[in-house]
Amino acid sequence: MIFEQISHKNRVCQLRMTGSIGNVISAAITEDNAVPRIPAMTGYSFGLGAFAPNYSAVEYSLGEFCCTPSFQGYLSAGEQNLPWSQRGNSIRFYTPFNVSLGFDFNEVYYFNSETAVTFSGLYDLFLQRARNNPAFKGLLGVSGIFQIESFFGSLIITAPLQGTLAEGKLTDPGRFHQWFRIDTNPVYVGYRAVSVGLGLDLANNTFPESKLNRIFYLHPGNRPASDKMLHNHCFILPPGNLPEKISNYHSAVDGLLSSNQIVDVKHILDNSTVKSGFFAISYLQDIVDL
Repeated sequence: MIFEQISHKNRVCQLRMTGSIGNVISAAITEDNAVPRIPAMTGYSFGLGAFAPNYSAVEYSLGEFCCTPSFQGYLSAGEQNLPWSQRGNSIRFYTPFNVSLGFDFNEVYYFNSETAVTFSGLYDLFLQRARNNPAFKGLLGVSGIFQIESFFGSLIITAPLQGTLAEGKLTDPGRFHQWFRIDTNPVYVGYRAVSVGLGLDLANNTFPESKLNRIFYLHPGNRPASDKMLHNHCFILPPGNLPEKISNYHSAVDGLLSSNQIVDVKHILDNSTVKSGFFAISYLQDIVDL
């Protein structure tokens, strides 16, 4: 296995929050808490969202959302579940929950393995390396460009608007299948992906639980883990080659997204597997509201 650092920058990185995952899993989305944002404000980000000039045009299609500084896409909720994507940094999207990693990272790594590694296993590598870094406070921002060995994802079937759930949460046992469509067999074998997400060290972090609860939840498609929690979304791209090497992570991301059709936008489940890719990592120092 190769896990090699190819660049490093000394900079202070923050996580910037809009809304809360609680608005989603409790079906509490309203016009008041679904706010407008643009990529020029969020950079690399993920959450629930849709782009349109006003809230009424998107409320019923709010779905899995992923964004880079110059590209954004979402998978519309509802029966069609169509992927939509646009290029540009001033396109308005509405979101009741968005996690922004900003515009840059501390380190970029090249990863390659003869045997497939789960996303959970990848984050084990990231966290093991991070624990030796004085800048690590227990929370990593991660964006990746990678080849999919097998993909397990999920999507929101229906926009969880206020009034669509009488009581409880979308994730309640016996109920979640009404709200989530979860891959139980691997899909997108041999495809590529661009991801944005987070990894939390449960035993070694300094962040208030009240802030972490706005970001993380136990997804019904994942198994509980005692050491970490992950939350990742991605763009799915057609099969093809990754760059053999990259000199600038942002340029590599932009090149892939601008030259390929976006096949899908999904939440990544922890048992998805990868053999090779490039991963940009930030050591998040604080969680602030955007």
